[in-house]
Amino acid sequence: MKCFLTGFILTLLTVSCRKENSELVKQEEIWTDYRLIYKAELKTTFARASFKHNSSVGENLKLSSKSEILLNDNSIEFDGTYYWYEKVMNRYVKTVDFSYTDLDDKEFKNTISILDSAEIITSQDTLFKDSLQFIGWDGRALTANELVLLVAYDTTGAKLNVIEQDTLGTTGFYLVNSELNSLPIGLVDVHFERWNSFDINGTKAGGLGYSQYISKAKRLKLVEKD
Repeated sequence: MKCFLTGFILTLLTVSCRKENSELVKQEEIWTDYRLIYKAELKTTFARASFKHNSSVGENLKLSSKSEILLNDNSIEFDGTYYWYEKVMNRYVKTVDFSYTDLDDKEFKNTISILDSAEIITSQDTLFKDSLQFIGWDGRALTANELVLLVAYDTTGAKLNVIEQDTLGTTGFYLVNSELNSLPIGLVDVHFERWNSFDINGTKAGGLGYSQYISKAKRLKLVEKD
């Protein structure tokens, strides 16, 4: 599961790589990426589909007009900046259905679901920089193919630290000194990002599905215990 972050970063980096139209490649070589993302701070859900040649690091593809990508049986708009198809919904949508039909008239259907939330527990108001502590979320424990990121910012919005948790059965983070040493004493804004990744029904090239729940940010006091 730790390879997930590396793959995700590589996927982001390829946004600016060479781009092609899907009719210029063999249809069985089209790799597919489906995402369902909920941002609790905005009360907004983003459903996205993107296509690449052969793998997650291949050339970005725009579908031919004779191909089709549907979300819940409705068409979705292409974003030429990020080379993905996206639908923005101003509510919490936990499950969507994607349907992709290629130029060979093969149809691939996939259901993407957000498994659970990961809001910071309401009683948490302090982090200790110099002692072991637990910071938990209110959703259920982690299962296979899930991870949660703890993302910390200073009050200006500059990212300070990211810590990963993917231990099965866990409902939070046990933080040790070394994981907080880079953070300055004072106020920090913290949120959780809960990720689930899974294989999809796709071409021979394959693909991946992701769901992501991004919690509301919470302002905490970072202090030294002694």
